[in-house]
Amino acid sequence: MQALGIPFSALLSVIFGLMILAFPLGAYVVFNSNLEDSVGYDFPLSGFSFFFVGIGFEIPVEYELGDVFIGLWCVFIILFSIAFLGPKTNFQKALSPIMSEGKYETKSNY
Repeated sequence: MQALGIPFSALLSVIFGLMILAFPLGAYVVFNSNLEDSVGYDFPLSGFSFFFVGIGFEIPVEYELGDVFIGLWCVFIILFSIAFLGPKTNFQKALSPIMSEGKYETKSNY
């Protein structure tokens, strides 16, 4: 079982590294690429529509697509940082038992 610990932790590290790389790459794609001529980061949105108990509501706010992206991007970075640093165990302490003992503790890291 211990022989599978090192490849498993290496795979987790590569996936985690790609997730870290995805944050600046996503911002670059949204703000610096011209994927579509009609829709960009400065595309205006004129309201926030939602349904509650079958009744439609709209909050009349003016914002742009880039503003929504940055807001959601910050939320994901905060959640990713909490998962990386961990309230109880950080990423490195969660990988140590996998590499040394071959045991994967499901409750050791969020």
